[in-house]
Amino acid sequence: MHDERLRTAISAHYGALRRAIRRVGVPEFEVDDVAQEAFLVFHRKAPSIHPKAERTFLYQSAFRIALSRRRGFARRREELEPAFEQFVAARPNPEEEMSQQQSLEILDGILSAMPLELSMIFTLCEIEQLSVPDAAEILDTPLGTATSRLRRAREVFAKLAGKVRASLAKGGAR
Repeated sequence: MHDERLRTAISAHYGALRRAIRRVGVPEFEVDDVAQEAFLVFHRKAPSIHPKAERTFLYQSAFRIALSRRRGFARRREELEPAFEQFVAARPNPEEEMSQQQSLEILDGILSAMPLELSMIFTLCEIEQLSVPDAAEILDTPLGTATSRLRRAREVFAKLAGKVRASLAKGGAR
């Protein structure tokens, strides 16, 4: 029974959970590990999780895991980034994929420049299109706090995006 529930949860939530994990600053090469760990926690605690709370539980678990691993991400990124850059550089990319990748890198840069509590609410509401009450529940934050953070996150995002646009207009890389 638990195995079937896990399979159902994975098929229903994996893609969105993976995107949300990536957008809160987890390096691409760690995203699947964090998602897998969240699903393992889900599997262990499945009997105590109400079916309507599965998504909330998975996001909360993934964000807690990401936060606990955050310091290690930065250290490992410094160690592995040169090898990763060589791997990416060796891949043949069509122009369209390259443009999309550049856009995602710009988005990641903006999100990583934002305070974590703002990037998490922004990611859930603006990118994953969750409602503010759902995001507040996932982040275990009062609704008023989530609403206020989302407003601030939108302001910070707009300011940072404006700087990126100005830099690109001047011919800069970012």
